[in-house]
Amino acid sequence: DVNTSFNNEFYSIKMNNHQIAELDLDYNLFYATDTRGTLVNVVDGSGRWRMGDWTDYQRTFGWDSNSPAPIDPGFVSAPDDLHLSATSPARGIGLWLSEVTTDIDGVTRSDPPCLGAYE
Repeated sequence: DVNTSFNNEFYSIKMNNHQIAELDLDYNLFYATDTRGTLVNVVDGSGRWRMGDWTDYQRTFGWDSNSPAPIDPGFVSAPDDLHLSATSPARGIGLWLSEVTTDIDGVTRSDPPCLGAYE
């Protein structure tokens, strides 16, 4: 969570036009308390999409079809404890990767896994 009320120029994704074709973004969870917070900024003039422009962002880039619209990830106690709460929307919506079998704590990942570092 980033407080963008004092600086809504924080970028989740910042790129140039030529980088767009190189990216394939999906299975992400974006969030800012201020919907004016920048989600994507294409720095060579193509445009800027803010957290509140989710549908337009998806339509423009074709990215994040398996990602929920920006929503509070429901951490236990951000920024100190980034484990997911029992009601987190990030639970069970990740992409299973056979080479990533445990989370950062060594806990076996479920299938589908949670988004983030912790199962």
